Amino acid sequence: MANSVVELSKVKVAEVSGAKYLTLQLEPDFLVAVQLSLVQETFVAIGDRLTLVPNVAPCLIGLIEHRSSIFWTLDLPQLMGLAPLDSATIDYNIVILKVRGKLLGLATRQIGQVLQFTDEAIRSPLTENLPIKIIPFLRGILFEADRKIYILDAEAIALTDFS
Repeated sequence: MANSVVELSKVKVAEVSGAKYLTLQLEPDFLVAVQLSLVQETFVAIGDRLTLVPNVAPCLIGLIEHRSSIFWTLDLPQLMGLAPLDSATIDYNIVILKVRGKLLGLATRQIGQVLQFTDEAIRSPLTENLPIKIIPFLRGILFEADRKIYILDAEAIALTDFS
């Protein structure tokens, strides 16, 4: 058997820095992103799994039980000043956030992809002409190619008293 020599070479891989974010589509031309480290899980819930609660803010769809936990679920498009999700819908795309030990569901039209970018790439939301009611829920805006991605402040959303 002949002696074989295996030569190893180092290949330099470009490191991508920054935090990872999960994108959520609220409208065909309105994309938001939430820090992936706060996302516990995503799933599709049948509409009848949500328990409606009277006399709460319109953006609160209701309570849902998932994996032995009960938590509020928000209509994210409505919270962001867009048309609410159709209440007659059969399925809801839900992102479960875990913020300060508490769970919160965000219902959205579509769950997108994971992006990675640095904090320096995020611009102030005050530079844009946005409805004043959504400013407290934004960390900023990412301008990427031909689109804007609104970066959510998940902690601000989770700590808001919607009652």
